[in-house]
Amino acid sequence: MIGTMDGNLIQEFLYTIELIENAITLGSYNTYTCLTAQNTNYECLDIAGTTTLSSSIFEGINILFPNSTNTYQYGQNLNLSSTNLFGLSSQCSGKTVGDGLLNAHDLYAFAAVMLNIPPYNTTDLTTMVTVQGRDNTRNRCDSISGSLEPIENWLYSILLDPCADFPSSMTCLNENSPTTLSWTGSTYSIDGSLSVLGLTSGSHTFHVNIDSAVRIFTNSICTINLQNANELQNNSKTYYYGSFQISLTNCARATYLSLEHKTEVVNTNRFVYPCTGSSRRLQEISQNYLNITLQTHSEILSTGRWIKINIPSAVYSIELHLNGLSYDTTHKLMLSNMPYQADVVPNRYNKNEWLRFERYNFEHLPNGMLDCQHIFPTATAYAMIKNVIMIGQRQACSTFNGLSCTEYDTKYICPFNLYLWIPIEDNNAELSVSVKSSAMDGQNGLYQRFETFETRTIVYEPPSPPSLPSSPPCITRYTVSILLDDSDWTNFVQGLNYSEMCHIQFEILYASALSTHLNQIQSKCTSSDIIVHFENFTHSSLATSVVHEQIQLCKESNPNIQFFSLNGLQTHNSVSDVYIENTYTQIGYSCASQILAQNVAVSHSYTNTTLNNFNNLHVVIPITSIETQLFEGLTYGLQTYSQSYQLVNSGNASATTYTIALSDEALNYLPNNQLIFRCGANHENVSYSGLNSFYTGQLTQNVLSTLSSIYYSPPTSPPLSPSS
Repeated sequence: MIGTMDGNLIQEFLYTIELIENAITLGSYNTYTCLTAQNTNYECLDIAGTTTLSSSIFEGINILFPNSTNTYQYGQNLNLSSTNLFGLSSQCSGKTVGDGLLNAHDLYAFAAVMLNIPPYNTTDLTTMVTVQGRDNTRNRCDSISGSLEPIENWLYSILLDPCADFPSSMTCLNENSPTTLSWTGSTYSIDGSLSVLGLTSGSHTFHVNIDSAVRIFTNSICTINLQNANELQNNSKTYYYGSFQISLTNCARATYLSLEHKTEVVNTNRFVYPCTGSSRRLQEISQNYLNITLQTHSEILSTGRWIKINIPSAVYSIELHLNGLSYDTTHKLMLSNMPYQADVVPNRYNKNEWLRFERYNFEHLPNGMLDCQHIFPTATAYAMIKNVIMIGQRQACSTFNGLSCTEYDTKYICPFNLYLWIPIEDNNAELSVSVKSSAMDGQNGLYQRFETFETRTIVYEPPSPPSLPSSPPCITRYTVSILLDDSDWTNFVQGLNYSEMCHIQFEILYASALSTHLNQIQSKCTSSDIIVHFENFTHSSLATSVVHEQIQLCKESNPNIQFFSLNGLQTHNSVSDVYIENTYTQIGYSCASQILAQNVAVSHSYTNTTLNNFNNLHVVIPITSIETQLFEGLTYGLQTYSQSYQLVNSGNASATTYTIALSDEALNYLPNNQLIFRCGANHENVSYSGLNSFYTGQLTQNVLSTLSSIYYSPPTSPPLSPSS
């Protein structure tokens, strides 16, 4: 439960992910702010912001050392007085606080703490001090404020004032009423007010007498246009008076304008553009531009295009919002390690090839690109959810002791760009980078203060279908029978149908008993090209042997049929032709995902409902070549697991602790009264297909589409006559 002491951050991490997905869907942090109104402990989830680890990428600080090519070395040692591990670089009301929202930067800090990555490698989470909670976050909840707060409004507010507590407290100048600027001897009065006032995107008329002649300037990116003003020169500077108009163009969000009197006395930050958000700020930081740009890097006629996302700064963590995409939160992309290739279409059936990265400025490093830090999705396994990309750089473990990391590598923070594939049917118009985007850069924090649009030279329109003659209908060429048990397979079916394959006809059958499953294999043997089946039986059991015998009989009667196994293990006497998620490393990784989810009591119908969490976790793995691969996958997956766990053999297995058995063979080493959570090669409790059955459905369709495309070509229309 949030706010209770359990010695780890797993629950907080997973709940933060849930709230971030909610904010992406809603376009607002409202759910989070309303939770803080119910319980202030939810403020503890907001542990970071763009200025976390400030000054750590800066000369003289011993975490990171810059060189002439903007590549930064990451060190193991840290002077804790040099930087802030949590919260913003400046305090609010005398407290260390986050930025009033939950996003990728909070997840970055959570992950670093859970993995004990320097400089977050503290040994006792129960005594770690993170943040103390912002004032009045609860007041931003719509039930209190009376309105739903958009994400961009809050980001604008903390740009103007990191300690803002409400997003709409500024007075805006009226475009239709003239404004009087009067010099009082030390400061300018704006219609009698000494406050910071907001300017809109329109034209504002000012009345200024000659004694109050003024120069208006900014340190931000902005063009100030003046019309009809009288000029006065002093020390090579131009001051203005009379009745004149001011308008602003090409201005960044959160641009401050300062006023200078003809006596060269400066009033800093008297106006701000645009007029929305809070109005308090001691000084303006002008070097916090994220400046991400988009360009069409290659375009394939009638198919889609690769968009290059240019990120000019080295960053720890980045959250990038793209406008122009109509995806929902079921659109999730992993970060592919495949190199980007121009003019090459990725696998349309495997969306996890659609987002790629490319490092730069690494040529001078001793080992080139190999000396760059590892790039990870910041949140879950997915680097892109809906239209939001969340990616971070951090150290990876170089030396393991069992499941624990004893040493992390010390590589370099390198800048990188991204490449995103956009199918033409998903979008054929320019995308833009939203002002919701931000990055944690180890300095002052970066914000996308301009909405920047994709640079695109050629726009290909999808080809119009011919009017005559009409194209023939898609012809079914493959019949696929999918045999499942009687549990909930809704997400699997959604994943199976995530893109259209009209030449494949699916039939899904469910069975609650072994006899029904056997009858389904027999009845569909002659009428199907492929049978996809789920084996809900222990692999060494008699039931599994009977199923395999039925498959062998089917293959004898229909030699052309192929079997796909959703959860079988590929061994020397395997009977299925294709195994989905069949590598033992993947099994171990999926098993780790189940452990993490079970540990925080995620609601799934496990056989043994007493296994709510794992305390003093024991992992029993007979050391064979196969089990070693399982262990590798498990080790990778348990990087975010921070409770006590250890690798044990039969002599050390205890009946008083929960135990993970990675195979049927491991069960032989355990006491009969042992509380066991089984995964991997044993499916009495859960399948190693894991909690993400949607992804398993995607994988199944990918294999089906790849296999069928070898033998299938879509029907073509007859050539059009000249008159057409």
